[in-house]
Amino acid sequence: MLIDFKAIRQFLEDACGHYENSAPTVSEYLDGLYQRIDSDPKNVSLFELFKVSALLENGGWEHPSYAANRIYKIMSEVGLSTIGHAGF
Repeated sequence: MLIDFKAIRQFLEDACGHYENSAPTVSEYLDGLYQRIDSDPKNVSLFELFKVSALLENGGWEHPSYAANRIYKIMSEVGLSTIGHAGF
């Protein structure tokens, strides 16, 4: 298999836990992404995974405000609604 879903799931779990209190929108989005990977991985684009992976760079997590902004942009770019999410 070309895509390591186990590593992706672990990354999403770690990121979700990291942003749970500091950026709930990020955590919620990552949880939803995790669920989409489990239920229908064909419904998740490599673009989306690539963009989400940038939350962790050089061994450190992106600041919660920047992470939330990144997630809003990803949601918008993949056609997900950002209505009702704090700060957007």
